Order: sequence, then structure tokens, then C-alpha cells
Amino acid sequence: MKKYPLLQSQLGVFLDWQKYPDSVQYNLQMHAEMERHEDAQAIAEAWKKVIRASAVLRNRFAVDEEGNLCQWPDDDMPINIPIKQMSEAEAQAYIRTDFVRPFDVLGGEPLFRIELIETEARLHMIFDIHHLVIDGLSCRALIERELRSALEGKDMPVDESFYKLAESEQEFFASEEYAKAREYFVGNLQGLEVTSLSN
Repeated sequence: MKKYPLLQSQLGVFLDWQKYPDSVQYNLQMHAEMERHEDAQAIAEAWKKVIRASAVLRNRFAVDEEGNLCQWPDDDMPINIPIKQMSEAEAQAYIRTDFVRPFDVLGGEPLFRIELIETEARLHMIFDIHHLVIDGLSCRALIERELRSALEGKDMPVDESFYKLAESEQEFFASEEYAKAREYFVGNLQGLEVTSLSN
């Protein structure tokens, strides 16, 4: 199984998560309300198709034998999209207070939660995913484009381009071009006072 480096943007999120593992500051959440007659089972199956096609949603993180943080897509990850029945009042309370909770990034659990809740009034689709595997714009595209394609029965080849990007970034860091750029900025910024907003 091939493992990949993290993007620098991911590394910053990961280091911050390590400091605050019980925080939900990096949880990206979405809640959609639909008509009660919508087919919850078909939506759940569409989500499974999206997740199988989007390798980064099946991401695992670990520290390798040399102490380096790495990631890879888990082809055997179980994909569970529960369909629950609740009263409308119970659903609203659950969505508001219980659904969003911290992810254990190194614990082996999927870094997304997707649930469908059927009430007497409507169908709720709720979504919670860690920022390590997706950003806000990609999250919107995932729902508006990928989920729609899956519901329409379109073919969805597996997309692993995210990992090629991570490898390309590492190659750039080892290049002469990066070394020159780093030397330039280190030389020009050395000795400047830095103000931080963190404590």
C-alpha cells in the first residue's frame, strides 16, 4: 500500500488538531432539508458511490516508522450512511447538539459522518467532515456536483489526483527553484519583528 506525504496546508491543520483534539473547529458541517417523499435509501447509496469514487474521503492518517506523518486512501473502509427515524423535534435537537463531535484523526475512524433522518414532516440530510480531507469549496462541489451525478446514475471513476498534488509539492520542496526562493525570503525577512495573534 502506497503512502503519501501531507500538503503543507494539511500539516498546519493536523498540528492544530493535535493541540486541540476535542475541538470541532475543523469540522465542516452541512444540513439539508428535503420533502418527506424523497428516497432516503437512494440518497444513501449515492453517497456511498461518491465516497468510493473520492479517494480523499477514505483518507487515513498515521505516523510511519521514521516518524513522518503520512496519508493514504483506505480501499477497505466500511461506508455506513445510517437512515434514522425520529420526530421532528427529536431530529432538530439531535442535529443542534449531538451530531457534530470531534474526530479522532489517528484513530482509524472515517473522517466524515453522513446521516439521513426521516421525520413525520421531512427528510434531513446531515453531513460532517474533517477539514483535513476537504475544504469548504470542495465540500460544496461534492454535494452539488458529485452527489447529483451519483443520483443520476453517472459513471464515477476513482479520483486520486489529491495524492499526486501532495507528491508534486514535496518534489517542489526538493527543487533548486524552491531553495532559491527560500534563500531569498529568509534573507529579506530575517530580523523583522513578527506579530502573532496566538497566545
